[in-house]
Amino acid sequence: LDGERLVSTSYDSTIKIWGLEGKLLSTLVGHSEAVLKAAFSPDGRILASAGADRMVRLWQPTNPLQTVLPGHTGYV
Repeated sequence: LDGERLVSTSYDSTIKIWGLEGKLLSTLVGHSEAVLKAAFSPDGRILASAGADRMVRLWQPTNPLQTVLPGHTGYV
């Protein structure tokens, strides 16, 4: 939650960003397995997600480009 949006993760490997009124704003796709955690940066410009695919991904929710942080040996 960043004060305006809420993020949810899923075992279907997606991340959903919701408006506080319950409207789905976007769906982010990139993980190959379940997404276990996600959080916005304090300024709301970056979203970090971690999954069973042993990857941490940094997203800009308004831009489909992402940074991948591989190399983890277990679930993140």
